[in-house]
Amino acid sequence: MKPPIVSLNIRNDDGPAGGGVSFAALLEEGLIARGWRVCRDLRPGLDAILLLSFRHGSAYATYSVAAARRYALLHPGVVLLTRINDSDQARFKSLGINDPDYRGAAEAE
Repeated sequence: MKPPIVSLNIRNDDGPAGGGVSFAALLEEGLIARGWRVCRDLRPGLDAILLLSFRHGSAYATYSVAAARRYALLHPGVVLLTRINDSDQARFKSLGINDPDYRGAAEAE
């Protein structure tokens, strides 16, 4: 039986970065320990996609929410998951931007 493959849409970065990169690194470690294969692109044969970055043009995103959505529409068996980062709520509201992660999650549905 082939191991399941999950794609994370945030690049692996050893340098100083935000919580999403740290979260992805720890998650990847745990998934690999449980027999999953982890990649950072939209290759054929994915079982799951976990969207960790919703910001358009983010230096950390390896592909967009729209690209993940297109992939999921073309591959109906893939599970599409989103990470909701509630710390962004206060950060973006202070900049006059409302609910960026929740809009991204709705688009991914």
